[in-house]
This record gives sequence, structure tokens and C-alpha cells, in this order.
Amino acid sequence: MDPFSDVLNLLSARSYATAGLSAGNHWAMSFPGYNGLKFIFIKKGMFWFRLEAEPEWTQLSEGQGLVLTRYARFLMATDVNIPPAESSEKKRPRVNETVNYGGDENLLLAGKMEIDLTSSDILLNGLPLVLHFNTQTDDSSALCTLMSLFFREKVANKPGSVQACDYLMHLIMIEVLRSGYEKSSEGCVVIDKFSDARINKVLSAIHQEPENNWSLLELATISGMSRAGFSKKFREVTGLTPLLYLTNWRMRLASKSLRYTRESVKLICFKLGYSSESTFSSAFKRVYGVAPRIYRDQHFQAGLKKDD
Repeated sequence: MDPFSDVLNLLSARSYATAGLSAGNHWAMSFPGYNGLKFIFIKKGMFWFRLEAEPEWTQLSEGQGLVLTRYARFLMATDVNIPPAESSEKKRPRVNETVNYGGDENLLLAGKMEIDLTSSDILLNGLPLVLHFNTQTDDSSALCTLMSLFFREKVANKPGSVQACDYLMHLIMIEVLRSGYEKSSEGCVVIDKFSDARINKVLSAIHQEPENNWSLLELATISGMSRAGFSKKFREVTGLTPLLYLTNWRMRLASKSLRYTRESVKLICFKLGYSSESTFSSAFKRVYGVAPRIYRDQHFQAGLKKDD
């Protein structure tokens, strides 16, 4: 698996098509934030968008859209001069339903990507709060194709269409994130981390074998660079030393296991390459502030029975 896919897997990323919304030319509404990634695409007409905390409106026309990468309240409107209604005051549509607000001149589609927020920084750091995209530009052919397939599936409404739309939404979200990494002008660490071929090889090795007692020399050899050159480059693109990245990746895996599995702390410790449970516990506490067993007591997901 490539490092970007490893991160999506770590975060248990899943995407869903939620609902459509049609509106006339005199409509405005305020929406709550979402703890994940929120997708909005303009299928027909024109909408205005702005974050509740900011004064400026952005116009979104047919073929354009955005992804909110973090929780933020926002407004959508076809007329910015009327007071917005609260979406909580209106009936929420069922999945894949299109709710109508007084007209069909303007139509948008909404979707979402659920992620494990505990480690979401590894995916989202360096990305702006709002990622804009346009399916009608020369470099968006893949996204345009995916959107066409999505709407064909949605309109056909054949057996399995809901599942197919969710799969397509996941591909669409990944494509928008790729575009966001490539187009960021902030020198985003995530872009370099997933696009530098030499560092990519090292990340793949660490992700595939986190239990390995990797040395700096072994990782440098995988990258094809000298130890000094590799250490410098790795830190430039990840913000961490190679061995600290290895430790942090192990701790993220440990955190997920503690929250979602029945595996004992001892088993998790050995699966991640630690020969001593006390060494593992100390490393975990440095990252999360508490010992593994306390962390599990605080965060264990309902419905699973602990064995520890």
C-alpha cells in the first residue's frame, strides 16, 4: 500500500453521498459544522458560500465545489441579501434524497468523509480549511469523469446504487485531496511527504513493517541517499526525524488498537516491535500524556469488551 492509502486506512476513512439540495433564487441557510470532511458540489445554477466566522462570500457556479477539511459553521445562499434560516429548523432529508427549498433553478450535492479525528492531523495538516475545486478545468478530467459516473448512478437508482454512490464519493474525495495537496501554495508538509519518491519508499517501509527495529542506515539505504542527506531531507518533508516518525506511527497504530480492539496492551506492545512493555508504555505516554491502560479506559469504543 502507498503511504497516502496507509494514512486513509489508519484513519478508517469512509465516504458517503448524503443528500441533494435544490433552491430558488431567493434562499439562504446556515449550516452546522461537521467533524470530518464535508463535500459540496454545484450541479446546476449558482450558490454563494461563506464561513460563518468570515464576512466574504464566494460564488460557486455549475461544475465548481469545495471540501471543508475541518469543523466550521457555514452559510449557503442564492441571495446574500436575505437573512439565512437555520438548517436545524428544517426537516433533514433522507440519504440520497433531494430536498427542495422553493425552486429547482439551483441544485447542489452534499457528501462527507468520516475519519478518526484522533490522528486526523497526519492527513490534514497544511491543508486550508476550505479546498476549492473545478471539474471544468483542463487538469480535472479524472474528477469530471468520477462526477459523471456518480450522477449517472444516482439517477439510474438501480439495485446497489446507494453503495455504488458511496464508493464513488470516496474516490471523488480522494481526488479532491490529491488536487489540494498539489495546488497548495503553503509549502505543505503533506504534499512533500506523499510526493517525494525517495521519502515515499521509506514511509512505505515503516508503514508496512512498524515492528521492525529500523536503523537510520537501513532507512537511508531504502531511500538511496547518504545517512546525513536522508536525515536532512526526511526532516524537511515530514517535520520529524526518521526514528521519531517511526515512534509516532507506532503510537498512532497503538492508539487505534486500544480504542477499537480487544487486544491486550502486552500484545499491542509486541506487535509494534517493543520487547519491553514498560518501554512501550513510556513512549505512548510521551505522545498521549497517559499510560496505555488509562487511555483505553478513557477512549474505548462502546460495544467491545476489554480483555485487559
